[in-house]
Amino acid sequence: MPIKGHLEDRNGAADARGAPRRTLLLATEGSAPGRAAAPVLVRNISATGLLLDYQGTLSVGETIAIELPEAGRTSAEIVWCSDGLYGCSFATPLSPAALSAAQLRSLATPDPVEHSEAGNTAPTMPEGLAHEALSARIQRLRKDAGLTLAQLAERLRVSKPTVWAWEQGRARPVDARMAGLAIALGVSEQNLLHAAANPEIEAIVTRCRAEIAVAFGTSPEKVRIMRNIDERKALEDRLFAAELTDPLTGLTNRKAFVEMLRYITGRQIGGHLAIFKIDHFKAINMRFGQRNGDRVLLAFADLLRKSLRREHIVSRIGGETLGVLMPGTGCAEAEDACQTVIDTLAQAGRTENGRGVTLTASAGLAEIGACLDVVIKRAEIALFLAKAKGRNRLEVDSGSMECRRIAPN
Repeated sequence: MPIKGHLEDRNGAADARGAPRRTLLLATEGSAPGRAAAPVLVRNISATGLLLDYQGTLSVGETIAIELPEAGRTSAEIVWCSDGLYGCSFATPLSPAALSAAQLRSLATPDPVEHSEAGNTAPTMPEGLAHEALSARIQRLRKDAGLTLAQLAERLRVSKPTVWAWEQGRARPVDARMAGLAIALGVSEQNLLHAAANPEIEAIVTRCRAEIAVAFGTSPEKVRIMRNIDERKALEDRLFAAELTDPLTGLTNRKAFVEMLRYITGRQIGGHLAIFKIDHFKAINMRFGQRNGDRVLLAFADLLRKSLRREHIVSRIGGETLGVLMPGTGCAEAEDACQTVIDTLAQAGRTENGRGVTLTASAGLAEIGACLDVVIKRAEIALFLAKAKGRNRLEVDSGSMECRRIAPN
């Protein structure tokens, strides 16, 4: 089977003299920021070279760098070309282990020409879904089931940003959650994973396992290809969740908050962004200790979660500052929701604190436009004004004032 990849052109500006100007990345599509890229199909690969199918222009004698699993960056020289096909010779022959690892990449890239030939009667998925990514499949099945992100998250008892990350390909559900996810989506686990047995794939895996065992002087039974991949993926998922989660409150952190806001602005979904800050929080920490300060923060985070709609996303974006994304929410509704949170906190502080400490919060509200940095800045300025005007209040960004509901005298 061929292997999809793409060529990245580094333009030669920052590279050392004589270094390859292009890098071939296998089993990938797209390009890195600031670099030109073009799709490539590796038609064949052997220990001494490879055959490229490329619609661009390469020159005989040109050297390219190829990122190979197990072998790292390997140089190859183009030795001949004919009608978009280029023969390349490795500077150093590949080891059996490196060759097997590279051939494994072909499992993810079936040749569309081969699969369209007559006589191919092997069972296939519906057209357009045979090579559907798991992230796209989860999103499609959720929509087919008529579920929102929040509804699916509630059924699985995970956060809404977690489901969002699955659908964006930023994370993958751990294996232990697949059965429950399939039930929630109303499909079998096999349909969710597209895990039908494929004799051809099994034969390639068996052969590659044997070749790797020979290269490392061990037995094939001790080579664990799929198991190691699964364990690594589970570790990546745990690290991804930890990277985007605030350990104290369990809310998403600033990094996740910015990524979700970038998604909303990029898709022009609209809505509002609110930034809340607990008033005099440093004084609370100094008077009652950090442990009690953490309890106040946890209580405020819980209040936000319970007071706002499920579609609203609450994140801890720094210290005592919490951000709320309200995609698709109008100004009047967003203002009412924020004011309810501020009033509820102030009332709870007066009635529940026996030592005379009133807990309050201030907030700034801004409309989400096309620029991520601008909307954050406007919400921060509105928050600053709320604090300057005495705290325990909400201020709406002046750019959103025209839609603000006028309160009765």
